[in-house]
Amino acid sequence: MSQALLVALTASCLALGAVSSSVQVQADTLNGALARAYKYNPRIDAERARLRATDEGVTQARSGYRPTITGNADISGTEERSR
Repeated sequence: MSQALLVALTASCLALGAVSSSVQVQADTLNGALARAYKYNPRIDAERARLRATDEGVTQARSGYRPTITGNADISGTEERSR
């Protein structure tokens, strides 16, 4: 290996080490990462809204097969006054 290549590789490694030591690594939770993705990527948020609309359509379609409850009520009363 030539002397110039060895010097260039050494300098690159030192520079990379200096940069990586000054960068702070921050762990993310899955919920936090998803919240930022929805906030900063409108395509993801639009697809999420489309999926919610589709899910609502499925619920409405299934509702015809579910039992229904009907009922009515009546109330009456009398009032008597005496002196």
